[in-house]
Amino acid sequence: VTDRPLTAGGLLISRDLDADETETEAKATAGQVFGYYFANTHATSWRYLKFYNATAATVVVGTTTPVLTFPMPAASAGHIEFSKGIEFATAICYAVTTGVADTDVAAPGLNEVVINVFYK
Repeated sequence: VTDRPLTAGGLLISRDLDADETETEAKATAGQVFGYYFANTHATSWRYLKFYNATAATVVVGTTTPVLTFPMPAASAGHIEFSKGIEFATAICYAVTTGVADTDVAAPGLNEVVINVFYK
């Protein structure tokens, strides 16, 4: 078997150049997250990426409990891969806050956090 590039059938991308405390819907129906790329440009403060298994219409950041929370160190970037995928039975939404608590609603600064979510 030889790997070869294809023009269809790969992962989809949700790209957000200003990820903040407003919920972003990567996929409005059930799916799987296979990874993400992040960049936190704030020089001194961590930011927190929170994933929700819910539609944007039902997510209230600070009230809805995230299913995953990922800390993003200050002045850093990186890629996280889930080779088997993480299942989201309802929908795939995410938000970024300045605090780790599920109840946190504080917003990062303008264009401070970049997120690219890879999903199917």
